[in-house]
Amino acid sequence: MDRYCVFGNPIGHSKSPLIHRLFAEQTGEALVYDAQLAPLDDFPGFARRFFEQGKGANVTVPFKEEAYRLVDELSERATRAGAVNTLIRLADGRLRGDNTDGAGLLRDLTANAGVELRGKRVLLLGAGGAVRGVLEPFLGECPAELLIANRTARKAVDLAERFADLGAVRGCGFAEVEGPFDLVVNGTSASLAGDVPPLAQSVIEPGRTVCYDMMYAKEPTAFNRWAAERGAARCPTCWRRSANWNSTAGSPARPAPGCIAPAETVHFAHPVRWSESMISSFRAQCAARVVREGGVIAYPTEAVWGLGCDPWNEDAVYRLLALKARPVEKGLIVVAANIHQLDFLLEDLPDVWLDRLAGTWPGPNTWLVPHQERLPEWVTGVHDSVAVRVTDHPLVQELCHLTGPLISTSANPAGRPAARTRLRVEQYFHDELDAILGGALGGRRNPSLIRDLVTGQVIRPA
Repeated sequence: MDRYCVFGNPIGHSKSPLIHRLFAEQTGEALVYDAQLAPLDDFPGFARRFFEQGKGANVTVPFKEEAYRLVDELSERATRAGAVNTLIRLADGRLRGDNTDGAGLLRDLTANAGVELRGKRVLLLGAGGAVRGVLEPFLGECPAELLIANRTARKAVDLAERFADLGAVRGCGFAEVEGPFDLVVNGTSASLAGDVPPLAQSVIEPGRTVCYDMMYAKEPTAFNRWAAERGAARCPTCWRRSANWNSTAGSPARPAPGCIAPAETVHFAHPVRWSESMISSFRAQCAARVVREGGVIAYPTEAVWGLGCDPWNEDAVYRLLALKARPVEKGLIVVAANIHQLDFLLEDLPDVWLDRLAGTWPGPNTWLVPHQERLPEWVTGVHDSVAVRVTDHPLVQELCHLTGPLISTSANPAGRPAARTRLRVEQYFHDELDAILGGALGGRRNPSLIRDLVTGQVIRPA
């Protein structure tokens, strides 16, 4: 069986073994991936011994620059960064180094968190391997200015000079930083020790500055707490709040929005080609796990973003209602992957009604169906019927196949416009959601048509 690992010191915080195990299960790959605590005084020897049998490895703090010096050949981006986070054993036994830190971080910021770098002032904290890997991709986004700040100013200045041909970048010590900035990224390892780099409060403009920590933890890191206390607009982390998936180890922890697309990039040394459908399926499995453990998630539907949870979990439904400020008496919509998931509700209905439902599903048609007390009152409200729909959105179908029927209600507080972007969802709910399932809307302009199955009356036009 192929063997892989992640090298680091410390290493207990890393979730790379979990990530790779889940991806291997998704793709049917037979491999072993574990965490290796490499000695600080002999990383090269330790790594070489691993590669006597191992096929690939990832590298985390503090060995990325040592890994750069270890390998026999380098990718272009690793050469530019002067740091390596992915080691690959080639067929002839030589080691190849790559650096995917920047690509992963930039994707998480732009695609998942909705942060734009073009024309912005960006502050990068630290000058080690983590920061080296993100400089080229960041400068490729054309920020107005990129400032590298480090405890040892000379190291930051030297690093800035190394990348000066790519854009407006300079380096300085922490004491020389003058804000405010649009984006502050902590690339130091201070969060591992619960510390924060010594920064002036002026780096943050309340309500505007986005702060991002490249370290993850169960709870908000020391850096993110520091930023939030000073009014940062948002504080996404590599793997936000409790999104370390402790639940897979039997200790349920509510994952937060970043769990579906962590920015501790999944660095595969194994040459697997991940299709969009594979990634989408993996995300759906992660979101389903959150739902099964009583979490509240956001996910894209046919026309707008929705909030969802397990309809039979009273605590989860009441949390969802509180997020929306929606009275329980009004009831909620239940969405399913296919009509058979609703058999418990439909089995006694007249054939003419069942034919009516089957003729409009899957699709953007929500029907008010007599519930006969087969769903709890926190779902049905004060009504004798419940709103149900069989979705034709592929991602929602996959999610419901994994969870069973799911609550589906628009992702917005009462009285606010429905969210049509992930960024709007985050602005509405900040860190109050347990997960956000990334994906595209279904392309429809309006939410689904709602009709009464008994009377045929249109309750909400499409």
